[in-house]
Amino acid sequence: MVPDDAIIDTGIRKNCFCENISFTFDPREVKTGARIGNTFIVLSGLNAGEEVVTSAHFLIDAESKLQAAIRKGSSDPSGGPSGHSGHKGK
Repeated sequence: MVPDDAIIDTGIRKNCFCENISFTFDPREVKTGARIGNTFIVLSGLNAGEEVVTSAHFLIDAESKLQAAIRKGSSDPSGGPSGHSGHKGK
């Protein structure tokens, strides 16, 4: 079971952030069951004893998106920004 504040419902899937062994946070898709008071039963996606984030989701989500964008940009062989190379300024 996890606190209801740990679950981020996107409308398509439910996620939470878990602390990993390097003390950073990974998004994890979870399947939840019944809500009991202020907690959800987690049916899959988490292991017993894993630490989950219950506040500051926005900051962690923004940081994970930033890190993904940096990794994607670093794989661009031209070394330039990715995604908008075909656009010309007017």
